[in-house]
Amino acid sequence: VIVAEPLRNCGKYTLSDVVALRLRSRGVRAATAGSSLLISLAYLLAQLVGGGALASLLLPIGSNAAIVLIGALMIAYVLFGGMVAATYVQIVKAVLVWAAGAVLVVLALGYFSFDVGVLFNQARLSSLHPAQYFVPGGYFKDPLDTLSLALALALGTAGLPHVMTRFYTVPSAVAARKSAKIGLIVMVSFAVMMIVLGFSATAIVGPAAILATHSSGNSAITLLATTLGGGAGSAGGELLLACVSAIAFATILAVVSGIMISSASTISHD
Repeated sequence: VIVAEPLRNCGKYTLSDVVALRLRSRGVRAATAGSSLLISLAYLLAQLVGGGALASLLLPIGSNAAIVLIGALMIAYVLFGGMVAATYVQIVKAVLVWAAGAVLVVLALGYFSFDVGVLFNQARLSSLHPAQYFVPGGYFKDPLDTLSLALALALGTAGLPHVMTRFYTVPSAVAARKSAKIGLIVMVSFAVMMIVLGFSATAIVGPAAILATHSSGNSAITLLATTLGGGAGSAGGELLLACVSAIAFATILAVVSGIMISSASTISHD
């Protein structure tokens, strides 16, 4: 909300342009461009690896082959679609992801007769360490580390180059500020859904089954969707798994397309 309107009012092309507006130096532009590309590369790798892991779960191919295949598809999409295609896929993805999250939350709560207390208690009992499950400090012992991670997640996500460039696509500064507010509402509500679904996956599927499928835990949502739909092999389970998987691919496509356009703009312009 703080940066949306000023960014739009600058009327520039890349994030480096905005920084160089006040600090007229080739070194500043080079540093901003290099930082943008480094962040984009790290984020791009994470998205492609996640997409490869998901594809290898669903298709009879290895994860490395899946990463190459998905990367080629993403490049083709961005090449022919450009910023317009990237914008539309992000709009569609946001609606589908939020709707799918809401459906899964309702199904998960319905599994426990909408008793949140029973859900949390079952999650604790199904966890690998029931006695320490709800005790703070299971991930970080030092509260400052927790605060540091929270700041990195909040400010780091807000400062992503391909997120910043979205403010250049709206017609006015007022629209930029409004879109930022709507985006915050959508993201915060979805984050709450993810918390509920995380506990639900532990309670219903169990960590042992999740880790047996993939050591990173990336299969938690797909396994939860299959179970809530009626189990593996059932029509409902397969349908829900297909929907969640398709939406996951749309999410990866939306993120990667945005990163590619932002990176291409930085390389060609800065």
